[in-house]
Amino acid sequence: MKKILLVILLLVCTYSLKAAEYEYTPLVREGSEWGYDAYITGATAPEAVKFYHATIAGKTTIDGKIYMNAYRYADCNIDITTAPITAYMREADSKVYMIPVSKGFYDTQRYESGKEYLLYDFNLKVGDKAPIGAFGTDNGDEIIDIKTIEINGKARKEFITAQYSIIEGIGIVGASGCYDFIYPLQAIPTGGRNIQFSYERNLETQQIVYKSAFYDANDACTGGIDMIKYDKNLTITAIDGKLKIKVAGETCQSIEIVNMNGQVVKKTICNNEPTASISTSNIAKGSYIVVVNSSKGVSTKKISL
Repeated sequence: MKKILLVILLLVCTYSLKAAEYEYTPLVREGSEWGYDAYITGATAPEAVKFYHATIAGKTTIDGKIYMNAYRYADCNIDITTAPITAYMREADSKVYMIPVSKGFYDTQRYESGKEYLLYDFNLKVGDKAPIGAFGTDNGDEIIDIKTIEINGKARKEFITAQYSIIEGIGIVGASGCYDFIYPLQAIPTGGRNIQFSYERNLETQQIVYKSAFYDANDACTGGIDMIKYDKNLTITAIDGKLKIKVAGETCQSIEIVNMNGQVVKKTICNNEPTASISTSNIAKGSYIVVVNSSKGVSTKKISL
C-alpha cells in the first residue's frame, strides 16, 4: 500500500512540475517571422501562389500606450526603414490589440484606420466565443477544445473551433477563405485571395519552429533550410573577402555557404583544423547560411554579405 501511495505521489509531483513549466508565449514580440501562402483566385502557376512574410519590430507610442510595429514583406529579408507598417500592436493580460494602418492592407468595410481592435484573447475557456478582429466577442466562433502543444521545446495553448484553431504566439491557423481576422500578420489585402498561415520562424537562428498543414517548401525564403541546427558556439568573422570560422572546442572538416533556396554556392575542406576560412569572392550580396561540419556534428549560422 505504501508503494502504491508513493507512486501516486511521484506522479502527482511530476505532473505539477510539468504544469509549472508552462509559460505564456506572447504574440506581440520581436525576433519571429510568420509566413503565409496566398492562393490567387483565377490565376495559374506560378502566379497562383504568392508567399508573404510578416514580423514585429520597433515601438510606437499612441495616446500614451506603447505599441509595436507589424511589417509585411515578400522578399526573404526585411528592411524596416522602408517596409510598410500594416498595423500597430500591443499585448496586455494575454490579449492582443491592434490599430490598423490605412495603406490598403485591410478590409476598409470592417476596419477603421486609427481605431483599436481586440484581435485575440488567449484567456478563453471552452464554450467562450473568440473575439477576432472586427467581428467582436458576440460574432466569433465558439471554442470547443483547448490543447497544449509543443513548439520548439516550449508548451503553447491551442484554442480549437469548428473552423480553425488559434495558437499562442501565432494566431489563426487552418482558416480557409478570405478571412479578415488573420490581419495584420497576413499582410496583404484579402480580396480574391485564399490566405493560409504557413510557418513560424525564429529570426535569430533561422529555424522554422512550427509548420502548418499548408506549409509550402516552394517558398524560396524557406526551402532548403528547413529546421536547421543553430550553434551559438560558432564564431564567424568577415576579413578581407573571407569568412574566418571557429567552433569552440571542435575542429573543422568542411564549410559550405548556402543561399536561401538551399543551394550550396561555395564549399571548402578544412582538414580538421581548429580554425578555417572560406572566400566570399564572386558571391552576390544577400543572406546566406554558413554550414560547418565539425568533429562533433553540424553547426549553422545566418550571415549577410
